[in-house]
Amino acid sequence: MTSRWVTCAGWFLLLTTVIAIELRARVRPSRYATLGETVAVVLRIPLVRGLALAGWSWLGWHLFVR
Repeated sequence: MTSRWVTCAGWFLLLTTVIAIELRARVRPSRYATLGETVAVVLRIPLVRGLALAGWSWLGWHLFVR
């Protein structure tokens, strides 16, 4: 396997895991938090909010400006 296939497989595994956790949270809402609820709690921290803004800015600059 090339490194490209390993990278794609890793991203696929990560995406599949996130979808499975989200579906489980939707089935049992009293026991698990959804992705949106988790992000809302994490973004209450000012440092994390600043890092998220910096990350989105970096991503936007590298993907959309060129």
